[in-house]
Amino acid sequence: MKTSHIVAATVGTIAIASVGYALYFDSKRRNDPNFRRKLSMSTWAITAHLVLLSEALCTLFFSLWAIAADLEALFQCTLKLGPFSDLLYSLTTC
Repeated sequence: MKTSHIVAATVGTIAIASVGYALYFDSKRRNDPNFRRKLSMSTWAITAHLVLLSEALCTLFFSLWAIAADLEALFQCTLKLGPFSDLLYSLTTC
């Protein structure tokens, strides 16, 4: 059997299975009130987790942005670090 036939059979099988599952899921969603309720609850839970994740990513992004700005200032020697500024300057220039 050729590789192209195997790939075509695999893609066809996956497509048929996907359409079958979509039809099953849709009929279950339309006819089963408990399934619909669980689906609604899980949708709300996923939405809440996505909101928390987006807030965490924004915080991480802005923290990294502030760190990058501080590092840029450090490499330009404009950041005043008190008594350790000479030590840090010598470490960054080596």
